[in-house]
Amino acid sequence: MVPDLRSSIACCSARINSGPCVQGDRRVEDWSKRELDLKLGAIAASSDTHTNRTVPGLESLSVNYERFAQAAIIHLVQDRYAESAFATGFGGAAGLIGASRDYDIGTTTLGLRTEYKLAALPGFTLRTLIGWRYAYGDVRPSVSQSFAGAFGSFTVAGVPVDCNAFVSETNLDCAVSSAVTVGLSYAGQVGNHGSDNAFKGHLGVSF
Repeated sequence: MVPDLRSSIACCSARINSGPCVQGDRRVEDWSKRELDLKLGAIAASSDTHTNRTVPGLESLSVNYERFAQAAIIHLVQDRYAESAFATGFGGAAGLIGASRDYDIGTTTLGLRTEYKLAALPGFTLRTLIGWRYAYGDVRPSVSQSFAGAFGSFTVAGVPVDCNAFVSETNLDCAVSSAVTVGLSYAGQVGNHGSDNAFKGHLGVSF
């Protein structure tokens, strides 16, 4: 059964196509009075929905959607370092020495970008982004340190990078003229270990 529903009134219309498919099988075996009741089944369905609605004042609203996937790899090199101020005052025994180390962090981001334009407000463009970012690799930065006069060493760890984080961006631009654009933007990231939030204003001039 594949229903095809259509509806249309003065300000909106809708069309829904769906097709469910269900198949099942049952088998019973009797092995020396031991019954085996085996049930197998599968359900599959598809749905295709298209809607169109007109709201007074928003007839000229244009919306664009874009799904995206991004990947990035960051490689950091930390050189060996040694303190000299404490080493001079305490005969060299209190000087702190840090070992060299490389860090490799990778991220992948999946999300959705949208862009809104309204003919009633010419020149204004609203862009948004929401997504999920996954980080892997050296997500817990650390360095091995020791004192110049000691044989042992110890590890100092930094704030860990969130392996899973929600990211969002909002950008509102206004084209003052064909060559000048002003705008405001917000960028944020929220995870288990912390959050980052940034607000910016920008001015663009093309020539």
